[in-house]
Amino acid sequence: MAGRQALRGFLLFLGTNLVLTSCAQTDGRPNGRLGLLGKKNSTPEEERPAPALAIPGPAAEQPALPAPAQPGLLLTSAPAPPALPEVLPLRVADPIMKDIAPLPPLAAAPRPATQAAPQVVETSNPLAPLRDLYQKAADKHATLDSYTLRLRRREVVGSQNRPEELLLFKWRKEPWSVYLKWLGTEGKGREVVYVKGRYDNALHTLTAAGDIPLLPAGRRFKLSPDGMLVKSKSRYPITEAGLGGLIERFGRLVDALEKGDSREGTAKYLGQLKRPEFENKVEAVLQTIPPRSDPHLPRGGQRLWFFDPVLHLPMLLITQDETGREVEYYCHDRFMFPVNLTDDDFNPDVLWKNVPAK
Repeated sequence: MAGRQALRGFLLFLGTNLVLTSCAQTDGRPNGRLGLLGKKNSTPEEERPAPALAIPGPAAEQPALPAPAQPGLLLTSAPAPPALPEVLPLRVADPIMKDIAPLPPLAAAPRPATQAAPQVVETSNPLAPLRDLYQKAADKHATLDSYTLRLRRREVVGSQNRPEELLLFKWRKEPWSVYLKWLGTEGKGREVVYVKGRYDNALHTLTAAGDIPLLPAGRRFKLSPDGMLVKSKSRYPITEAGLGGLIERFGRLVDALEKGDSREGTAKYLGQLKRPEFENKVEAVLQTIPPRSDPHLPRGGQRLWFFDPVLHLPMLLITQDETGREVEYYCHDRFMFPVNLTDDDFNPDVLWKNVPAK
């Protein structure tokens, strides 16, 4: 009996030592488990802060990890996306309808309540913007005594496509005077001057190479403004040259539309568009020309008018026939006014005093 109790005590002592030894060895490991009272037994190495995760590669090439972004927001450290270039609504060589078809209607699209809409004059009359354009242009032109500008033009005269011309244009109101000088390679050196009621009421010209067969450039000639030689060089007579002639033509169109006369065609205000010829936007009008309405367009066509919103003057005109072919292109830029133009600026005897008249 005493022997059994001694054996039982020995086994209990041996089991207790094994359990304590096992716990001590386990808690001494780096990933030790919870010890007595639920506390973790740790070594001095475990009490140091854990090092940051390293990204493979040289330390200098390790980028800082950005803070997570909120859904739908860009990180403030990320660069903003580049602004998209503005799409030009019309290119010179393109058919008009192809480019203006995507334009929105005249009525402004509804805007969110939080977005301020631009101030516009609400009107139920679709011809009101056209009348406003004409009136502002006419009023502005009435204040001008003289101006100079650069004219770039392309025309189809008869059935011939004439090359692009670059000209210096001078205009004076009283007496009505026009002077043109060809600056580009086409017609270089040619000059034309016309003053109503003066100098035999003729068109005086200093010729360029090829103007007169078998004669060199630099010859002086006097021609009738309505002569065949003059008409073969341009679609319109010299008496309609300048911004005033364009304004009068646009005014006749508006007058006819307001009277319900469709012989001049129809017209629609397109709003402000961006054109590659100008830095700022210009106000545009599309005119649809019916057959037999314009002698230059027997089968009809379309014409785009572009007005400067500050000067209120027609600075660009593009006309296409029924096939979409460009037949008229008149671009006015480098506009200067007022300018001090005198009689000498339009006197052929002063302009070409060393050239004998023919």
